[in-house]
Amino acid sequence: MNLKIFKTCLSLATALVIGGSAQATPNIVQNPGFEDSTLDFWSTPSQSNFGFLLDSSSPHSGAQSVRNNACAFGCLSTISQSLVTNPGSSYDLSFFAFTSNVNTAFPEVGVLWDGRSVFDQKIAAGGPWVKYTVPGLVASGPTTSLEFTVGPAGVLHLDDVSVSAPMVPEPSTLGLMLSGLATIGALARQRRSA
Repeated sequence: MNLKIFKTCLSLATALVIGGSAQATPNIVQNPGFEDSTLDFWSTPSQSNFGFLLDSSSPHSGAQSVRNNACAFGCLSTISQSLVTNPGSSYDLSFFAFTSNVNTAFPEVGVLWDGRSVFDQKIAAGGPWVKYTVPGLVASGPTTSLEFTVGPAGVLHLDDVSVSAPMVPEPSTLGLMLSGLATIGALARQRRSA
């Protein structure tokens, strides 16, 4: 009989761990899919050769994405946003991107988190949209700058930018999981003593 109770408790604990609910954390990026026709909340250089512009030709989702104008060799195109963050908190970044080219097959794409490089990769030109993730970014203050860059002669298409805190299990889920594990431990101890 004890073995049957043990297996039942083990099954319940496993179900809690696998299917336990977690509190969803909101995306702190404003206008993450670039659906606002004025690029609200985003900053990009006013010079048309270095900035990003809205593009409705092939968005990842919604009606629009952004892309930069390919600039001559020696320039860097940027788009950035100042995010409201909690100092010391960890955040995960994800975004969808692809590159097209003018003079190079592998444009250099970078991401800066509060001025620090956290992503630097040559992305093959031509699509399709690919999801990139950068986990574990720590905020150093109440605002954090997020900046995307693309090197000379490359065209970066960017959409669906997300910055959110990692998923955290709800307290009730943790409580149930701990009580299940305590029950399993008690049954195992009882079984050994018998």
